[in-house]
Amino acid sequence: FATGSVEHNLVVGGSANERFQNGRASTPVTVPQNYFRPVDASVAAPDVFTLSPNTIRDRGLYAFDRVEAGPLQVLAGVRYSSYRSRTTSAVGAVTRFRFEKWSPSVGIVLKPSEKTSIYTTYLQGLEE
Repeated sequence: FATGSVEHNLVVGGSANERFQNGRASTPVTVPQNYFRPVDASVAAPDVFTLSPNTIRDRGLYAFDRVEAGPLQVLAGVRYSSYRSRTTSAVGAVTRFRFEKWSPSVGIVLKPSEKTSIYTTYLQGLEE
């Protein structure tokens, strides 16, 4: 759509991811070591493995608009993220993590010619 001589390209959407992993875990072994004179450590191979389930749920909603006026484009938007994870350790301890956030994004593209683009962007996101 256009507002006067300015073209808009609006994108609105959502995303959902769910991941599950039931990794194997074993009892950790601590071996003293010298950083300056390391020696080989003989550690027996683990003979008992336990399961360590991990579930991650990631949901998001977003809206972005690309505004174009001549050789200049401005991209601006926001994303709402809801991130949750649940992990059970080999000894049965449960760890939960939950985070919700609105994250901004903005970018500028200058096209001085058909084959050349100069751009800069700023984006925030989530990471566990």
